[in-house]
Amino acid sequence: MVNLITIICKYIMILLVVCFTISALSGLKKKEYNDIKWCFTNQVVFAFLFHGVGSLLILLNEQSTESVIFYLAQVVFFFVYLMLYQLLYRKCHLLILSSTIFFCMVGMLMLSRLSLTRAEKQFVLLVGSAIVTLPMPVFARKMKAAKPVAGTCGVLGLLLLIAVPFIGVTEFGAKLSLGFKSITFQPSEFVKVTFVLLIAVLLRKRKDFKRVFFTTCIAAVHVAVLVYSTDLGAALIFFLTYLAILYLATKKSGYAVLGLLAGSAAAAVAYYLFAHVRVRVSAWKDPWSIIDGGGYQIAQSLFAIGSGRWFGTGLYRGMADRIPVVSKDYIFSAIAEEMGGIVAICLIVLALVCFIRFLQIAMEFHVIYYRLIGTGLAVMYGVQICLGVGGVIKFIPSTGVTFPLVSYGGSSVASTLIAFGMMQ
Repeated sequence: MVNLITIICKYIMILLVVCFTISALSGLKKKEYNDIKWCFTNQVVFAFLFHGVGSLLILLNEQSTESVIFYLAQVVFFFVYLMLYQLLYRKCHLLILSSTIFFCMVGMLMLSRLSLTRAEKQFVLLVGSAIVTLPMPVFARKMKAAKPVAGTCGVLGLLLLIAVPFIGVTEFGAKLSLGFKSITFQPSEFVKVTFVLLIAVLLRKRKDFKRVFFTTCIAAVHVAVLVYSTDLGAALIFFLTYLAILYLATKKSGYAVLGLLAGSAAAAVAYYLFAHVRVRVSAWKDPWSIIDGGGYQIAQSLFAIGSGRWFGTGLYRGMADRIPVVSKDYIFSAIAEEMGGIVAICLIVLALVCFIRFLQIAMEFHVIYYRLIGTGLAVMYGVQICLGVGGVIKFIPSTGVTFPLVSYGGSSVASTLIAFGMMQ
């Protein structure tokens, strides 16, 4: 009986995700408020139904009162967040709001299947992050009058980043986090936002060679610190984001070409300097030859994606928990296995839709300062999606980059909600 329900629910979930994705794509063309509102309402219904059907499978497999209470708590939170956001910000971008909620729902479902305890921790972090970041649109609206604050945040973010290589916690060969007793957080996640603010402040008026050189040095320090910490995924995100902002500010393609050449040279140097990097490159080239070592993680990821095929095995019917660090770096593989390749592709499309919407918002501004910030946040989000997905499908070497709002991690959730709030 449970197997039959799992199969039925699996196809219903796929159908709901496809409907949500089609609605999101059609929403890109909507200009009238009533059309956007109708599209938003449909997406919210699809999202809550998807979350409800997935939660039913979790309840059937966990068979505990705890899982029932946990589901109800999630429903209350998502509903209150949607209502409160629209009440506080009557002109908010509804389709960004619906996508935010949907990504969080997908993450909570997959994390609950992998580990209910870890999902509960993530939920607490999500609620806390949502409360703290709720005023972010107000802060972003007053950004023009708070340029000194933006510059100060950028400098403080850089100092926080510099502290990581010296007092940071080492995880899987890289120093990524700062910790105090049982509490840890990843500074680079928050510095993503302060970095964009700092670069935008520096390039908002002056674009002469001296200012470009100075700004490049500031960006290079950020990237160098991340490389020294062997957080190469974040270093690449910062680097490409800076090139995008620089090109938009100066309109000089020569700077972008020089930057890409310098980045390529730096990547080659990093390969020879860090054994950690060489292992990941070897695993990317041929994981099967070192499957009992450095290639085990990516090999298991590919097995999972292949096992799921188009329609997935269904929640609790796969072996996604065999992938090391699956709830953080490789949650996309778990989704592809148990929810199916169609759902996984839809997630990529939805992320792309968010990226396009961010760029549309940024390009609507006539004030260059706002345009630089919007473009920087959009590119940073888009690059993170590309690196996160590319690493788990063996398109590029694994970078340890998470899927925003879906992967486990409070720092990633909080920083993404900040970025989404600023775009609002």
